[in-house]
Amino acid sequence: MPEQTTEFQRYAEQFLDSAQKAQSRLPQLAQEQLSRLLEQFAEDPFRYPDRIEAINKTGDLLYKHPDPPFEITCRIDREKRVITFIDFSLRVLVGSLVVISYSHSDDKSRLELKKFLQPMVQQGRIRIWDDTEIEAGDRWRAQITEFLGSASAAIFLVSQDFLASKFIADHELPVLQGAANERGVRLLWIAVRHSTYDMAVFPGELQALNDPKRPLSSFYRKADREKELVMIVQKIANAIEHVAVGTPP
Repeated sequence: MPEQTTEFQRYAEQFLDSAQKAQSRLPQLAQEQLSRLLEQFAEDPFRYPDRIEAINKTGDLLYKHPDPPFEITCRIDREKRVITFIDFSLRVLVGSLVVISYSHSDDKSRLELKKFLQPMVQQGRIRIWDDTEIEAGDRWRAQITEFLGSASAAIFLVSQDFLASKFIADHELPVLQGAANERGVRLLWIAVRHSTYDMAVFPGELQALNDPKRPLSSFYRKADREKELVMIVQKIANAIEHVAVGTPP
């Protein structure tokens, strides 16, 4: 049987003293996140070529990870399949990361909410992530976990489809509930359609941003629906501001 081609072999890792010192200066949580990222990076450092740029004539490369916002300086020997890490740093990002969790049956409500949140995005107060931003490839589940785990707040668009979703129940809610318990992530929800929310273990135990008995779908007039969305976004803004200063809403 022929030997496996090197194309699929993992890169070996070397750490200069500068990289070891930079890693040791990171907060404990960031060190854990970086370790997981380096494991993935060593499998295929060129998986996302748009994130890599040459920074000098000696061949040093800068890899910018979107979230968590790490910058990795390294040299890569493709022939020997060795990565030499030179430095690590965390970029300072503007705005709290807000994740929207929803059923695809409620995509219209997702788009509406993002439209009303857009002024906060333009002001740099928040960044929004939902599963439409997942990059193509085989790491889609890891991407979801990464973004859910690094969120400052999560907004659930609750309908019967949301409550019935096995994927949301098994893969999204546990990560976000864990982040709420460990890091104080704000968990907010919006009733977008009538549902048996009061029979659900979660998110029925939390306070909704609107009256669940009058979900967004019950507002037939555009003006009334938009007025309701303005009220909801004001509550979201208040919650996000308290996340930034670490105080209860």
